[in-house]
Amino acid sequence: MASRNNKPLALHTLVAKTVQEQKLAAQARRLRLHTDLLSVTVHGNARQLEIIVSNLLSNAIKFAPERGQVQ
Repeated sequence: MASRNNKPLALHTLVAKTVQEQKLAAQARRLRLHTDLLSVTVHGNARQLEIIVSNLLSNAIKFAPERGQVQ
């Protein structure tokens, strides 16, 4: 059953926003963030997807070697 909060979302926009929000954390660890975003539309809950992408990126930043790269 589909949630009322589900709608078509531009995934690249959501990822780009999350990357921007995490830039300070990456800079503190001297990490380079690199994205290669395709224009993909997904159907889902924007808030839940933002949380998922944010958690993935936050973990990548946390566990990447200092002065490394997160792609």
